[in-house]
Amino acid sequence: MVLDWLIKFGSETWEIIGDYWFDNGKRLQADFIVITKDTWYVLEVKNYDGDFQYLDYDCVLNGKLLKDNIVTKMQERINRLTHMASEIPHSVNVTGAMIFINEHSQVSLDTKVNYDVVLRHQLRSYIKNIKDKSDFPLKASYLKDCHEVLNRYRVANPFQPEILQVESFSGIPKGITCCQCHSFNMIAKHQSIECRKCGVREMKAKAILRAAYHLRILYFDNPQMLTPRNIYDFMGGMIGITSIKKIMNKHYEKVGGSNKYYYKMHV
Repeated sequence: MVLDWLIKFGSETWEIIGDYWFDNGKRLQADFIVITKDTWYVLEVKNYDGDFQYLDYDCVLNGKLLKDNIVTKMQERINRLTHMASEIPHSVNVTGAMIFINEHSQVSLDTKVNYDVVLRHQLRSYIKNIKDKSDFPLKASYLKDCHEVLNRYRVANPFQPEILQVESFSGIPKGITCCQCHSFNMIAKHQSIECRKCGVREMKAKAILRAAYHLRILYFDNPQMLTPRNIYDFMGGMIGITSIKKIMNKHYEKVGGSNKYYYKMHV
């Protein structure tokens, strides 16, 4: 849901990296890193149902002590990523937010932290505020420097999901899901797609980028799957392959020959 909202309400110019594992003196993980022209936004997502409190350096959920101290771990995550970003020959600020996505979450902290705390009803405004400050194209050299640093400290995810074989592609559900209710009951308009179930509309460009990311996640171990034809098939043919190429060419590097290539997308 957070990814869908970042794509829907954020900027098409951002680079979004999901489930990033790194080791800079200690192995840590970031749910999302959103790269803008001068800032890395580190986002941690929690789906706690109920009352979360931070009292006397303890994390408590509905009156029960939690095993992990997610508050100090988030501070450490941002601090270590700040040190990593300092290796880039470009001034980069590192900040972020802990997002409590459950609609029943309540949060209270008895100390100041070096990041934002965002509840579900605040998330849309949080994303739009970032967009207002950073809706600018990323320079290729800057993005290259960011990826070099992030790849230098990247480590394998110790909790990898099951690898899907290429042959499974023919059997997975096809079509565009609604960005709001996730229904497959969609209809294509001129510049947008509309959900017949809840009525939400989404621009075709964002739907293409969202579907491409979902396809890349499904086949995380096989980047060659992200071809124009596979994206077209994955979306159930609802958006033309010419439109898919136009949007993907604008945002992602092509790898391979002119007639047979795939898009390079980091996940």
